Parts: sequence; C-alpha cells; structure tokens
Amino acid sequence: MLSVIIKQSVSGIENQFERTRIVATIYIALILIILCFLLFVSCLIYQVINMAILNAIVIIVSLVTIYLCRIHKGNIAKNLLLATLIPLVVLGIHLAFNDLRFTDTENFLFVVMVVAVFLLDGIIEKIVSTITVIFFIYFKHLKYTLKPEDFNSPEFLLIINSIGVIVISYLVMILLKKLLESIIIKLNKANEDQNRLINIISHDIRSPIRTFEALLDAYLKGYITEKELLENSESIKTKITPLKDMIDELLYWSLNQLKGLKCNPSKIDLEEELDKLLIQLKPESTAKNIEIVKELNQKDVYADPNHFKIIARNIIHNSIKYSPENSTIKLISNADEKSTSLIVSDEGKGMSEEQICKIMNQDISVLTKGTKGEVGKGVGLTFCIHLLKLNKGEVNIKSVVNEGTRFQIDLPNR
Repeated sequence: MLSVIIKQSVSGIENQFERTRIVATIYIALILIILCFLLFVSCLIYQVINMAILNAIVIIVSLVTIYLCRIHKGNIAKNLLLATLIPLVVLGIHLAFNDLRFTDTENFLFVVMVVAVFLLDGIIEKIVSTITVIFFIYFKHLKYTLKPEDFNSPEFLLIINSIGVIVISYLVMILLKKLLESIIIKLNKANEDQNRLINIISHDIRSPIRTFEALLDAYLKGYITEKELLENSESIKTKITPLKDMIDELLYWSLNQLKGLKCNPSKIDLEEELDKLLIQLKPESTAKNIEIVKELNQKDVYADPNHFKIIARNIIHNSIKYSPENSTIKLISNADEKSTSLIVSDEGKGMSEEQICKIMNQDISVLTKGTKGEVGKGVGLTFCIHLLKLNKGEVNIKSVVNEGTRFQIDLPNR
C-alpha cells in the first residue's frame, strides 16, 4: 500500500529533488501516525485527555499530509506538517507538566528537528532547528527541577549531555541530507546527459534518413531520373554508413547503463584493425586531404575486439574532425613488458585543460565543432574512457590549443 502511495505521489514529477522531498514527507508523516497512535492509546488508557487530543490532531494532520502528497501538493503538505507540529509539540511539553508520567514529551522535538533538516532549506531550516534545540535544553532544565530524584548527575552535566546528543544527531542528519542531495544531483546529471544524448543521436539519425526518403520520393514521383538517383545515392551512402557505428555505440552505451556491458578480451592484430578503420574513415580524411601515417612498432594488443573498435574509431575520427585541411595524423604503437601503447597525434584545434578534465571525468556536457563545422556529440571520448577502464587500460591526453592533441591509450599486451 505504501509503495502505491509513493508511486502515485511522484508520478509525473521529473525533478529528483522534488520527488525525494515528497517521499521524505510521506515517510515522516507515516512515522508520526504510528508513534502518535501508540501515544494516543496510552493517553486514553491513563485518561490524559489533553495529550490524547494533541496526538489525535497530529494523526489527522499526517493523514492530510499524505493525501496532499498524492495530489502533487508537496510544498503545502510540508508546510502544513511543520506549522502544525511545532506549536503542538510546544503545547504538549507544557501539558506534560500537569502529569509527570508524560515528561518524555521532549523526544517529539527530535521529530521536529528531523522534519526541519529533511524538508526545509537554508535559513528557515537553521531557525527551526535552533528553536528546537533551545526548547529541548530548556525542557531538560525544567524536567530536572520537577523530578530531581530521577537524576544522579548534576544539572549542568545533564545539560551538557543533552547538548552533545542533539548536536551529534543534527550533524548526522545533515550528513545524511548532503549524501542524499549528492545522489540526487548525480541522478539529475545522468538524466540530463541521457536526454541530451538521445536528442543528439536522434537528430543525427533522422537527417540522412530524411534525405534518403526525399530522394526516393522524388524518384518514385518522376522528378528525377534513375541516373540522378544513383548519383545522389553515393553521397547519401557516405552519410548513412556511419549510422551503423553510431547505433552500435548507442547499444553498448545502453548496455552499460543497464550494467550489462561485459568485457571479453582477446588478442587483436593492431595493424589489421586500424586498416579497416581507416577505410571506414577515408571519406572524412579525403575530404580534408589529411594524410594518416602509421608507425606500428607493436602489432598486437589484448582487449575486447568490439571495445577496441569503438575506442580507436572515436579517437581517430576526432583527430580528423578537429584537424585542418592538408594536415597530418600519426598513428604510433609501442610496447613494454606489460602494455601496448597506441598514440594518435594530430595538428588540430587542440583542447584546454578544462576540456581535458571534463573528458577524463566522463562529463558529456560540452558540444564542440570541428574545423569544417562538424558537431561533436560529447559522448564518444567519455564512453571510450569507460571502455578503457573496463579493459584494464589507461588514457593520457596532452593538448595545446590551436597546435594539436596527442592521445595515448595503454592496453595490456597479454
């Protein structure tokens, strides 16, 4: 039943902070219902009618709070809960002095502090928490004066102990709140990245497909001849061919998001794989008259073949994208006892330290353009770094703006 209430309350709400705040409000209201119901029954048994009425009010307000959350009025629910709870707790403490059997009412102040920490922000949270602490300490003082026989320690030790308990509790709750907020921020960032990635890829996929659709439609309606169709088909083919690689990368990325991406390393012929990739990338390099030079001193590498294709293609493709016309890209491989290094160096636009830092941190928040206006998708290199880690590899990036970039990937050679 509770899971149904929570699902109904957060359905349609995209903001993770708001979703979490509503869930926290529901749980706090539920705890208050259980706690106050037990106290309500106890008060009826001992015929403490005033306290029974207060607990009944808290139960009713908590039920209304849960209802407000279900109809997506979380802010009203939060404010109602707090506005009702604080005066009732203060009044409850006052009434407790009429019956010393209920002098543990100050524990409700802990509930108020929990509500303040998890449901409020900024200065309001600090004000409510401070008032709660003051009331807690003051009630301890009054409780000591009313029932000194219950305490074996001097009053100042009781106050110091109370201050220590409440401060530690407050700090623990603040840390839990910060942890929760950091998790929410990461979730928000992940959702933004996913939405952005889907928009970028859908745009890249739709563009050549629409072009092909328009060309085919023109041929079927007799607007162009078969010869013209064939001539245009070649240019469309060069645009559609990379879509397969992009879709492969998207599928791998999706598997990674579902924690299903597996690494199956095997021996790879470096020269053979690079030759295949260069054939695929030839239209791009030819269009800019870029010369690609190979100096392969090590011919083998040990990695997942599909992962290696994605890594190498992305790095080389980026070098072509950000290189000027009539420039040179070098592919160099070296090896030591433990690993094989593949170095891709270009004479292109280069990157700033901030851009390198974002790539290394797998941040896909920045779009960049190549030397002929090519749009960087923001996902390739960051995903490559993840695949490298999965294959027990490393990457080192050195770059100077407007002078070029040097990518070095290190993979096991056995």
